[in-house]
Amino acid sequence: IRLQEGLKDLGLKSVDSDVNFILFKGHDDLYDRMKEQGILIRNCDNYEGLGTGWYRIAVKLPDENTELLRTMNEVLGKE
Repeated sequence: IRLQEGLKDLGLKSVDSDVNFILFKGHDDLYDRMKEQGILIRNCDNYEGLGTGWYRIAVKLPDENTELLRTMNEVLGKE
């Protein structure tokens, strides 16, 4: 829930999930921008029914989730 709330705070729409990953809609170039920062997120634009700008992230340890959100905040210019 904390990770989903963090995505929401960044202005990103996520799909409710009961598993250890979260599907969300972000900027079209988010994958490349996160990769430049050394963080990989799953680009889901080739998933049937989805398109450009859909990504999946794994729910990890609290410190790792904090780092993910901090980097996303930086990359998206919210800091």
